[in-house]
Amino acid sequence: MRVTFLGTGAAANPDREQCSVAVEAEQQTLLFDVSSGTGILRQLCAAGVDNSTIRHVFLSHSHFDHAGGLPPLMLALMECGSPSLTVHGARETLDAVRCSMYDELPGVEQWMGERLAWDIMDSGEVFHVAGKTRVEAVAVDHTVPCLGYVARDNGNSAAFSGDTRFCERLIAASEGCDLLVHEAAATEDMKEWLKMTGHSSARDAACAARDAGARRLVLTHIDRESKYAGDLLEEASSVFDGPLRLAHDLMTITISDRR
Repeated sequence: MRVTFLGTGAAANPDREQCSVAVEAEQQTLLFDVSSGTGILRQLCAAGVDNSTIRHVFLSHSHFDHAGGLPPLMLALMECGSPSLTVHGARETLDAVRCSMYDELPGVEQWMGERLAWDIMDSGEVFHVAGKTRVEAVAVDHTVPCLGYVARDNGNSAAFSGDTRFCERLIAASEGCDLLVHEAAATEDMKEWLKMTGHSSARDAACAARDAGARRLVLTHIDRESKYAGDLLEEASSVFDGPLRLAHDLMTITISDRR
């Protein structure tokens, strides 16, 4: 399982692309969120991802910094002749995205025809991608309906928090995972702001990794580069003693089969 961070910034971070992660497994590419616009296409190119291998997009929620790249991605997939694309997410997320696409890219559903499918996922539901690859959805705690995901492939596992406050459901779903990718928008001194906006501190992310027994933790959704980048790692390392990294755009992690 190869995990590539296409975008690692929060909505207002000008130094990073917005959130998107590519997971390559079973000769397919799964995208977890799609950034905020055409930047997703540049990042896919820079990461060497063949667009024709993209078969599934798992959206955490409808906010533009996570779902805004879907229209340009669909155009790119149409041009490269991609045989199919399934977009997964909560009902509210897919309704909002389809409504937005009606204005931004009218006709795309008709153009793609049977190559495009929409899959409503509920918390706890598992989607079997191909072979031994499966993705489980888990409801997390944001300001709008939001899903985290746990991807498993041939004994390897990676969990993605989406945008969330500290969430026990995510911890339970990601128990023993090889990699937890967790948002960390700020440090504990911004706790009231984090609570109001539905985000986690670096300490929250570290507590989630510790309680889930995750093998390694990567912090993402970085809000303000100059103020928080170093402090996030320091805060998280005071709680989680396993391998810990701050994500950066185009960073790649390979999870090896441990059987």
